[in-house]
Amino acid sequence: MYIGSRDYGVCCLEATEGTKIWNFVTGANFDSSPAVVNGLVYAASDAGNIYCLDALNGNPIWDISVGVSINSPMNFADGRLYVVSTEGDLYCLDGSNGEKLWNFSTGGIVHTPSVADGCVFTGSYDGNLYCLNASSGAKIWQNLAGVFSSVSISGSAGSPTIAKRVVYVVGNGVLSAWSSPSSDDLTFPLFELILVAILAIIATVTIVYLYFKRK
Repeated sequence: MYIGSRDYGVCCLEATEGTKIWNFVTGANFDSSPAVVNGLVYAASDAGNIYCLDALNGNPIWDISVGVSINSPMNFADGRLYVVSTEGDLYCLDGSNGEKLWNFSTGGIVHTPSVADGCVFTGSYDGNLYCLNASSGAKIWQNLAGVFSSVSISGSAGSPTIAKRVVYVVGNGVLSAWSSPSSDDLTFPLFELILVAILAIIATVTIVYLYFKRK
């Protein structure tokens, strides 16, 4: 088990007996749950630092500061780490080196995101459910799923869950479902691109043929 704690550290415990295997200590609290992927432990402190640790011994591999408090669980998908801050920002980091790829800001604190079909979904204290492009962070759509509050979680759009391309979220005590775009919706389909190229070639050949025939 990997646990973030308020005694300024992340610790690894043997799951059966609870024996401490290692402890990584810094000068900040770790209120959010670590993410464990492919032998790596990702943990974020309330001082705004994000750490990548070796799961076997706790040795640091890299760390990065985003400058704002992190107190919500992270999500790891497709080699990217998604972290939310108390300032209303969603950060996307490269899981291999911590490089910041993009960040997206809302009008309120952001909940832990979910990732599917090339999209990132997150709810916010501003009452909206957001759908973002996972590669660029560009907003695809936003829908009101709760009520605005800059400080209260009670009416906000919560952390979404995705199943069979449907996004489920609770906002202001109401469960709602939204359709998720497919990856085909995010890029120009290859088939259509080839078809357009073929038609352009045919049109060009036809124009050239008619031109020389008239001569």
